[in-house]
Amino acid sequence: MSRQAVIVLGMHRSGTSALTGALARLGLALPRHPLADAADNPEGFYESQRVVNENFKILTAQRCAWNVTFTLEPAALQAATPPETFAALHEVLHGEFGDTGCFVLKDPRLCLLLPLWFPGLRRLAAVQRVLLMARHPAEVVRSHMARNECAEDEVLLNWLHHMLEAETMTRKLRRAVLTFDDLIRDSNATLRTALSTAGITTPRTLQDAAPEIARFITPAMRHHAAAGSARIGPAHLAKLVEASWHAFLALARNPLDAFALAALDDARGNFSLIRQDMIRQGLRARLPPGL
Repeated sequence: MSRQAVIVLGMHRSGTSALTGALARLGLALPRHPLADAADNPEGFYESQRVVNENFKILTAQRCAWNVTFTLEPAALQAATPPETFAALHEVLHGEFGDTGCFVLKDPRLCLLLPLWFPGLRRLAAVQRVLLMARHPAEVVRSHMARNECAEDEVLLNWLHHMLEAETMTRKLRRAVLTFDDLIRDSNATLRTALSTAGITTPRTLQDAAPEIARFITPAMRHHAAAGSARIGPAHLAKLVEASWHAFLALARNPLDAFALAALDDARGNFSLIRQDMIRQGLRARLPPGL
């Protein structure tokens, strides 16, 4: 079996930790230096501290932060990145996963920064697979409001930016889109479909790991629930949020849905115009001191 790198993408607070924890119970290798647990995620983040540190440095150099990214253009950043940076990122990956088997890489910042890690991933694993986690944007907003006191429009800007960029940059890779709602409701069926769709082969079978996963993924993981319309936020964002959410739901059912892909292309184009207008006006969201 060719070595696989499974990349978990999704906006912060979208259930990517739950998904990655399930993949760990299916036998995929985790990083050697994991991010420490926290009160808001006591079951663990399943992220590499070293990868997170590198992504933090990259964002800071671009005058961005985890919650302020609207000025970041992933394609332009990739084109401007010198070869030595790609080599350094490969060394980080090699240190975390070098002599393991198939492994899982997760950090929500990769929704925007994955192109910088691709060369190293390709050197480390012959096959790359992607799982893109989508969660109702109203639930994401409520989670960020509760944890970080973020404003609704700030969260929605980030949700659109992360999700739209992650989708477009992985379109040529074999992948699956899944929803947090489905994972919580029926983890076994949701994982079976996602693994098959993305062509992911795990060291342990889902049948063997299902009891452990069922004890890990429970309704108690869900602290914020939303139902109904996703047309939320200020008028210039609400329509894009709603259209994007319904497109991700469609891709979860059919990853080749042409109408959903076209809708996401339209949303990304329109969102790019909004971002450009914000940049022209010199608008800045909350930034850490010194940025």
